[in-house]
Amino acid sequence: MNKNHLTRIIPYSLFLIPILAFASFDRDLTVGSRGMDVESLQSFLMAQGVYSGPVTGYFGNLTREGVRKFQEKNSISPSAGYFGPKTRAFANKNTDASSVESAPSPVLSVADLQKQIEALTAELQKLQSSSATASSTAEPAVQPPVAVPVAPAPSAFTGSARILSIYPNITLSSYIDIPLNEYQISASAEKVAVKKIRLTNSGTLTDVHFNEINLVDSSNNQVLASLNAPVEKVIEFTLIPDPAKKNKGLMVSGGVYAIKATLKTPSSGSERKLNVKLDILSASDVTAVDFETLSRPADISGNVFPIEGPYITTF
Repeated sequence: MNKNHLTRIIPYSLFLIPILAFASFDRDLTVGSRGMDVESLQSFLMAQGVYSGPVTGYFGNLTREGVRKFQEKNSISPSAGYFGPKTRAFANKNTDASSVESAPSPVLSVADLQKQIEALTAELQKLQSSSATASSTAEPAVQPPVAVPVAPAPSAFTGSARILSIYPNITLSSYIDIPLNEYQISASAEKVAVKKIRLTNSGTLTDVHFNEINLVDSSNNQVLASLNAPVEKVIEFTLIPDPAKKNKGLMVSGGVYAIKATLKTPSSGSERKLNVKLDILSASDVTAVDFETLSRPADISGNVFPIEGPYITTF
């Protein structure tokens, strides 16, 4: 609120503030006296702590009792409650009335006071409205741009993966949880993980002869992924990284991994001597990455495709 606003409000507010001033006492006062000097006497006695009644301008029993207490307090004799020459002189001396001018309070009707209150209310509403307008039209503060950290680009991955088929040709003596091949994974530099491997059955055994196929970590016989059967003679394992598992549940360099299956027993002589041969036909059948971030591709061009599997023959 600025100075101009204050100067417009203050004249109204002055009418609402009582002005206390003690006039000099020029006449004797007793029970029945009325007037502005009685009001001043009552205010004076109240300030002296000897009167707690209302300021009415009428000298009654309460005012007389206040005068009597004032006389007793200041050893003025007689202490009869009559505000005579002796008590007046003492009061004038203590109030230094000669230097205090009487400032009569304006006498206002209830209607006048109501008008002044309404005027003050209207003025305050104008000030609130102008303040809200100024706030809504103020230009918003310009926020400095926030710097977004840029992750450093990953360094080039130097690892290359080699996949070696190491299981021999065999004739089965059982059809439950039998190995169809084993692969040894190696790397030239950093640790490599294989996230996907696709195998094609180039043997004579059809999809319907399979009950279950598992990709297994040969070091602990942990199953990394499972399928019910090939789809059009294709077996594809997609591995989901799991931090709770050994090597995150992936095929990694330095490990040996088996393809195991449960087959249906051939029902007739025509189904005997059928075979399974799992081959990795091309580089697109393998997804190999660095083990740490699982995002940087590993080089697999050093492999000779197709990587052929052994013949697993039924009996």
